[in-house]
Amino acid sequence: MHKSALLHLDIYFREHREPSEDPTEIGFKSFRSFKDVMYEDLRHPSNDFFGKLASYFAKHALNRRTVKKSKELLSFTCATNYFSAIKNYYLDQFRAKKPRDLPCFDERTWTQYYQKIRNSKEQQARESGKKMIDSKDMATLDEVKALGVICLWEGSTDGIIFSV
Repeated sequence: MHKSALLHLDIYFREHREPSEDPTEIGFKSFRSFKDVMYEDLRHPSNDFFGKLASYFAKHALNRRTVKKSKELLSFTCATNYFSAIKNYYLDQFRAKKPRDLPCFDERTWTQYYQKIRNSKEQQARESGKKMIDSKDMATLDEVKALGVICLWEGSTDGIIFSV
């Protein structure tokens, strides 16, 4: 999943990310790849791309399997999973520098980002007459119970112990 999410991030950087014009964005930095983003870039508010990235996943990110046929947008589940994978990539990439303390990773802010994706996907579902969440995307009750039995939370943000 990380690889696909990061490919989408590269597409966003190359094809969708532009500086704000109203008001003019001072200190805007272009990125060609997810590898170009440095910890310092996440600290600088003008390079905060996560809000615009949420809009990209909500309104522009195409399902790469259907891009040649129908240019179908990503599903809600896929969009939020990719968005979350990108967040986790940067949290892991810069973990020695305590990235969770950065404003761009604030829990309230991320809730707003997810809500932005959800609202857009709900509107798309209403307009198309399709379900927002396909039954194949949802875990069954037995799957949820099984995960609950095998996952023991270690109490830290870095650790989950899997046991059988």
